Amino acid sequence: MSHIEKCDATECAYNSDGFCHTLAVTIGDPRGCPDCSTFFVSSSKGGDQEATAGIGACKMASCRYNMQLECSAPSVSIGHAEEHVHCLTFSQR
Repeated sequence: MSHIEKCDATECAYNSDGFCHTLAVTIGDPRGCPDCSTFFVSSSKGGDQEATAGIGACKMASCRYNMQLECSAPSVSIGHAEEHVHCLTFSQR
């Protein structure tokens, strides 16, 4: 599983000190954008502070790292792009 090296979405409930602490995130949304579908804002932090998240599923068939809906990138960065929280490692085929 590709791991998330860095997450700049500090307002996310799973973000602590620039790292994602859920077990896995899903990338991609119905509009065809490489959004982090796991991202959400909450007044309390969640996740497992001992875990560093990976990419559980990638719905971006147009990404060069997508292999049978799994991410094959060695590591991934998540952050703000436009008005959304995206997989910044996304690269069009």
